[in-house]
Amino acid sequence: MMEIVAPTDKYAYSSFSNALASSSYNKLCKVQEIRTTDTIHSQSSSQKLFIATSRLNFDRIQIKLVSISNLKPIKKTKIFVGDNSESYRMVLKTNLATSSLLFYHEASLEIRIIKELALITRRTFHLQKLCDAIGIGHQIHEIKKNIDLEFSPSLSCLIVSFGTCIGLIYPREETPKIIYNTKNDQIRSIHYDDKEKLLLALGSQTLSLFTLDSKGVIGSRSYTNNFLRMDCRVIGWDSIEKAIVIAQLNARKKENLHFLGYCNNKIEQLTSVLNKPRNASSYCCRRKSLLYVDDDCDSSKGKLIRSFPVNRADCNEETGECMIEGEKLAYFPKNIGQVQIISLGSEKDVIFVKPFL
Repeated sequence: MMEIVAPTDKYAYSSFSNALASSSYNKLCKVQEIRTTDTIHSQSSSQKLFIATSRLNFDRIQIKLVSISNLKPIKKTKIFVGDNSESYRMVLKTNLATSSLLFYHEASLEIRIIKELALITRRTFHLQKLCDAIGIGHQIHEIKKNIDLEFSPSLSCLIVSFGTCIGLIYPREETPKIIYNTKNDQIRSIHYDDKEKLLLALGSQTLSLFTLDSKGVIGSRSYTNNFLRMDCRVIGWDSIEKAIVIAQLNARKKENLHFLGYCNNKIEQLTSVLNKPRNASSYCCRRKSLLYVDDDCDSSKGKLIRSFPVNRADCNEETGECMIEGEKLAYFPKNIGQVQIISLGSEKDVIFVKPFL
């Protein structure tokens, strides 16, 4: 456990994003090429890059490939969307197996499959046409705000959530094949694990899992839990541990982080981390741990990052205690205490810290 040395520039945290680098997280680097208004996404398929997006000229989104080693962009592209205000939904996900990016923006209603390293669009779908093809075009105003994307290399198809249903779009086909229709359960997000060939769908009432292979869907399971009936988002999912981590906003405008385990025919709370800053948590797949920002109650050092492994998430059966805290991973410099919300993204041995002033 080490304290991170603050940069000498007193405006560092208001002008730039920052990165905590090295395995001990004791080195702080200013990322001058990444603005505080930029969004940092996942690591790219090359393992040496990460992806960031910027809003340009009110009508364009810029996608940047940034080197993890020197924290500088090596490739950029601009996509016209018509209106890039924050109120519009944007989805950007990477697919490691195909070295592709999946991109969607609500203002343009376009879904793009982008060749990652070249940042060239390989194929474009229009959401209105897809909805019309499956007879739900009249629901476009609701669907466009909740759509989510994944890609299945084993099926060589795009996976799209259309509000209350999920469809597969195969190569050289324009009409989605519906594999799941909930009728009245709004799908919030979908997540795909290519190694286990599992698709997870988080609805407003249920959590569903689908097993996919070259023939399509070969099995499915659905779970219900009171936690799912409240507004929430998935932070992380470990298909091996059969656990997910969700975040829910509480009455104090902070987030409660819940570990949920699913097995057989039930899903249950394993443990919880309560009253943490909004958007200040991230799931690290490499560590299989939840990382989150916290205030250190035991010292005057201020904010720090904690880490909690998903395989340790379990209630104490003797005391019934389900609230825990993770181990201390790294302290922030004291002047970062002025930051209202900190957003983390963790890949390899780098944690990105973006202040919101």
